[in-house]
Amino acid sequence: MREQVLPVPPNGQEVISQCPECGHSILEEVVEEETFQYGGREKPLTVTALLPSKRCPACGFKYYDDEAQEARHAAACRHLGVMTPQEIRAIRERYHLTQEEFADLTGLGVATLGRWERGAIIQNEANDRFLYLLSFPENLDRLRNENASQPRSESLETAS
Repeated sequence: MREQVLPVPPNGQEVISQCPECGHSILEEVVEEETFQYGGREKPLTVTALLPSKRCPACGFKYYDDEAQEARHAAACRHLGVMTPQEIRAIRERYHLTQEEFADLTGLGVATLGRWERGAIIQNEANDRFLYLLSFPENLDRLRNENASQPRSESLETAS
């Protein structure tokens, strides 16, 4: 049986509805336990998780879509003991903040926060603990109060 990870169509475009190998119009959704490598080239994680895939009953071709990629990332986060992208996004959304507002309040980078929420990278343990503390409203209030009492510092430019 051939397997492949197919590119994910951008939001709003048609999801693959027929087998890319033989053109069969009915695809089966399958969830199977799989062991896979995740992460960097030097020390990838070996993770076992239930992963969704699509399989063609006619030719046996199997492929993974964005749902499977998200499941792989979430499994790697659980393996490492850190929050998943959905959990990080839920903390920010609980306070009705945009990524920019949350980043400004916490001192995190907007791009970094976006990468965590999209699952492009996994946060380190220190940042995960910081995010955990931010899940408690009283800690976010402390940050708001601290930020309100601190004058904004302008970036210093040095002459060359």
